[in-house]
Amino acid sequence: MRELAPDEYSTILPLLETIRNKAVFALSVIDGIQQGSVYVNEGNRITSAFITSSGGFYSVAGDETNDAFAQDVIQYMNDESNHPDFFCIGCLYPGLGEKDK
Repeated sequence: MRELAPDEYSTILPLLETIRNKAVFALSVIDGIQQGSVYVNEGNRITSAFITSSGGFYSVAGDETNDAFAQDVIQYMNDESNHPDFFCIGCLYPGLGEKDK
């Protein structure tokens, strides 16, 4: 997992396209309204993102089958120095929780 520079944050917007109205805090980090960080999977093609905010709200978006990225997020979450006071994490995957039709 690698951290993006603030001027690169908008590169993850396609991962949030179908769930845009459920990602208000994530969009505020991307837009620079709220302090936070954006991490993405290793490699040239961004398929997974982890968005953190200074308020303690975190989101994971993109390819939910990326095991290496999931392990990086777990490692981040297990490090209490990353969120000493409070955190809440949400998964922003299109269709998550919907029954197969």
